[in-house]
Amino acid sequence: MEWKLVFLMPSLGLLLLAEEVSSPPISKEEKMPGIEAATQPTDLGWHVERATDNIVRWTEPFMEIDPAEAVQKGIAGRPWFDLPHNVGRAIDGLLKGESATGKRPPEEVIEKLRSLLFTTLDNEAGFTRAYDRDSNKLVLMSHDLREAAQALLELGIRRRD
Repeated sequence: MEWKLVFLMPSLGLLLLAEEVSSPPISKEEKMPGIEAATQPTDLGWHVERATDNIVRWTEPFMEIDPAEAVQKGIAGRPWFDLPHNVGRAIDGLLKGESATGKRPPEEVIEKLRSLLFTTLDNEAGFTRAYDRDSNKLVLMSHDLREAAQALLELGIRRRD
């Protein structure tokens, strides 16, 4: 049996389909109703700017919180067990996005995320930690170390922190 790969590039990502070569052709509507294959390269800068704009909007609830309280007690009404994970990814994405497009994220957003990240790392083990609603205590999360490391690298490389 022989297969060929078919790439579609919807405006929000890349789709990879495999088709059996000997089978009758599948129409575009059968593959992905309402989505057409890209006929020209996608403007990646535009997409990166939309992604970073969404990250900035995602940070809005953080702007008025105290980082130490958020790490120690959680954030009322917010299921953010993975606070260090998400904060690390946000810093990484915003600073890489800035590097790719030249569009600077708001400095107050970077400062708040930096403060949250450093607060999650402020413990004897140096691991990311945050309040876990399920166990009702602070937990060290080795799962989040990669995101913290990526954020710290971006802060060091891009911002010379």
